[in-house]
Amino acid sequence: VVRGKSYGSLLFFFAIPIAMMGYSGIKTIQFKDGTVSIENTTKQLQANPTDTTLRSDLQKQVTDMSSRPTSDPTALTTIAKAQFALGNHKAAETTLRKAMQQSPALPQAQELDQRIKLDQNLTSLTSQVAQNPNDTGAKQKLQEVVTQADQLHIASPVLMSHLAGAQAALGDRKKALSWAETALSIKPNLAEAKQLKIQAAAPVTHQ
Repeated sequence: VVRGKSYGSLLFFFAIPIAMMGYSGIKTIQFKDGTVSIENTTKQLQANPTDTTLRSDLQKQVTDMSSRPTSDPTALTTIAKAQFALGNHKAAETTLRKAMQQSPALPQAQELDQRIKLDQNLTSLTSQVAQNPNDTGAKQKLQEVVTQADQLHIASPVLMSHLAGAQAALGDRKKALSWAETALSIKPNLAEAKQLKIQAAAPVTHQ
């Protein structure tokens, strides 16, 4: 500039970092917007678990967000909740583990962790009752877990199937059939739900 040369070309070099800063800000906003969208769609799906459009939209949102690396525990928990609602329990556990490593006291993460443990308790107690139908203690514990599950908004066909199994083990064939049929309306090839539907719908035989 002092030598009388044009300094217009220098503006280009200043523009690059400014543009990059702006781009980074836009990407951050888009990521946050994506997280909010997933959270909202998850809630909608939990209220309307058989809505195929909502389920498809949520799956697309999760796939998109999962492709973006993040260590934010809130974002990770939001993705994990969506994965669980979709029935991808293993993926949800893995994602939640990452979130809880960053923030183990995060309320949303603890809430999802309790839901995952409830699902695991359903499976283990149902198996225990099936192996020993006269175990009144196990039956009582299973009934308590089922009662807790009944208070939840459930979208996962896998959890529905586990609930069907629990109801069958407790002798409530009507509820077992209802849960199995709902799970199959979401995921027609879910083997466990298919088997439970057959068992629950079979005529009662008296010996």
